[in-house]
This record gives sequence, structure tokens and C-alpha cells, in this order.
Amino acid sequence: MLSRLEDGAGQLKVRRDSVIELLKLRNEVEDGLQRLQEQGLNITPERSRLETVDGNFKANSRLIAKALAREKELVAERHSQDPDKKYWWWWTNRYAGERKRKRTIIAVIALVVLIAAAIVTKILVDRAKAADPATQEYNKNISLAEQSLPNGQYEVALEYYRAAEDTGKPLDAESLAVIAALHEVLGHEAEAEAYRVITRGNSQSEAHYLTYLARGYMRGTKHYDKALETVNQALEVNPSLPYAYYVRAEILERLGDLEAAIADLTKCSELATEQKDTAMSVKADTRKSNLLRFGAGD
Repeated sequence: MLSRLEDGAGQLKVRRDSVIELLKLRNEVEDGLQRLQEQGLNITPERSRLETVDGNFKANSRLIAKALAREKELVAERHSQDPDKKYWWWWTNRYAGERKRKRTIIAVIALVVLIAAAIVTKILVDRAKAADPATQEYNKNISLAEQSLPNGQYEVALEYYRAAEDTGKPLDAESLAVIAALHEVLGHEAEAEAYRVITRGNSQSEAHYLTYLARGYMRGTKHYDKALETVNQALEVNPSLPYAYYVRAEILERLGDLEAAIADLTKCSELATEQKDTAMSVKADTRKSNLLRFGAGD
């Protein structure tokens, strides 16, 4: 019986019509082995052979389930019983599903551990960078430069930006764009053009460059009309850039057109979601929510 079972289980995929007969034969083998064990015989070798048979049953659990589903009487009988019975092979699909769930849980736990490890590593790295004297000096000067802008202290702001550059840490594209705008409003055209070139070189695309420049006009010099004109150019170059809609919303907010600003933030969030830019989507939704609740702000 065991030999016939081994032969049939090894050919399950090509002998699908014999599934039920094989399961019945598996019952008989189980009963026979238990009787032999009760008589004091060593059935370890036979049990080892059965492990291979059971492995084939588990690997073909879906095939077995389909065969059993065609037998209405068996379907009713199977539904009335708990699968954790003596003849478990009649419920291989449920066992396979349970194993799959366990593997999924293990995979999710492993992923969570990896993400947590990555977050912890980033926090530690960021703390190490923040503790670096050059980084501290850089951050201090950038902060002082930005504090000088609202009061129109453009020369002072430039001095702080120069001090930040002197730390040896590179300025980001937005800060470079602000410097370009400051030189422009102060009449330093050569310096303004030089920083525009540097900003373009540090931008991902022409549309990003124009958006950075627009934000530079807005934040650095409060030239909102020029900022709006520049960001519109960015959107002509790339109508699908979420960041450009976000910056235009900032400009429109300062110009008092809240309805248009909210429309741009909605468009920004939609595009960011499509492009899987979660950070930008959340940023746009948060600003939109604040506008709807409190009106214009900084």
C-alpha cells in the first residue's frame, strides 16, 4: 500500500482523477502503520517514506482542494469537521494557507525590523552630523540669513550665506536661488548670474531650477509677481512637477488668492501621490488643511 501511495503521490499532477483514491489509500496506510506500531514494530523507515508522500500532498494542496470540491457529499462532510483531525491530508489546502500566513507574518516582521533599523541608523547618523562643529556653524548661519530676509536686510543675509559657504558644506539649490535673487535686487548682476548658473547646476531639471528661482524671489526679496512669472515658466516646462504647484500655491497665498492656492495644493497632492512622493503629498495636504482652517500664514 505504501509503495502504491508513493507512486501515486509522485504523479498527482498527471493523475488528477485519482486524488480521492490516493487520499483514501493514505487513510489505509495510516491505519495499518498504527496497528503495526501497537504491535511493537519499528515503523520509522515507513514514516520517513510517508514524509515524502505528505510533502507531495502539501505541494499540490490546491489541486487536491479542487478535486474534493467536485464531490458534493465530501464538501458537506469536510465543512462539518474540524481540519485538525487524524486524517489531516483531506484538508491540505487549509494547512497550506496557514503556512502561507505564517510566512507572510514572518516576512512582515522582518521588513518592520529592517525599516526600524534603517530609521535608527539614520537618526544616529543625523545626530552625528548635527554634532559636527562645521554642521552646527553651517546651520546657525543659514538660520541667521533666513531671519534677516523678512526685514529686508539683504546685505546682512548675504554675509550669513557666505559664512555658511565658508564652513565647507555645500548650500542646497533653494539657498543658492535665494542668493541669486538677493544679488539681483541689490543690482549685483554679475554675481546674480553666477549664482543662477550654480543653482541650475544643482537642480534636477530645468523645471526644478525655475521653481527654486521662483521660491528665491518669493522668500528672498518678496518679488511675488516675478516669482509667479518664474514658477509659471517652470510649469510650462513640466506641467507634472508637484513641487512647482506647491511653490505657486505659496506665492498665490501671499498674493491673497487663497482659492487658487488651495487648487494648486490639491493638484500638488494628486501628482505627488501618483508619483509616490509621499513627503510632498503630506506637505501639500497639511498646508491645504491649514489654509482652509486658518487662512493665509507664513
